[in-house]
Amino acid sequence: MKQSGNHQEIHRSAFILGPLSVLPASIPLVLFFLATGEPLIEGIGGKIASGLFVGFLGLLVAYPLTLCYGMPVWLALNKLNKLTLRNILIASTGPAILIGIYVQEISSALFYSYFSVIVAGSCWIINNRKQRNSNQPNQQQDSHAGSSA
Repeated sequence: MKQSGNHQEIHRSAFILGPLSVLPASIPLVLFFLATGEPLIEGIGGKIASGLFVGFLGLLVAYPLTLCYGMPVWLALNKLNKLTLRNILIASTGPAILIGIYVQEISSALFYSYFSVIVAGSCWIINNRKQRNSNQPNQQQDSHAGSSA
């Protein structure tokens, strides 16, 4: 029972921290604005501000999508014992592809897919790292218990 609660805590922290990866994922967008000169705001500072604005706007999209779509998909895949990085990445691009079909622009689908994959991958990495760290003390205690027996 305690282990189940521990896994829920691990999943919760992954879903809280994972969407924050949108901010560093916006760096290529800032570089794109600097290279092409197509910012929302003029000037070098405006180009950087445009990229950061899109990153912060991405947070407003990433958190609700992660909560309403990502978490149920994660829990369903976990329950079906199909929780792999490949399945998570495939599932994460679903809404992005639907948005691209809806707006009929491949660039929109690629844009949303990029951020979806970044968030899903970050959640995966955080979850695996926390699980590995939570299992290490148990393994050390088991090795000490085995050596004293």
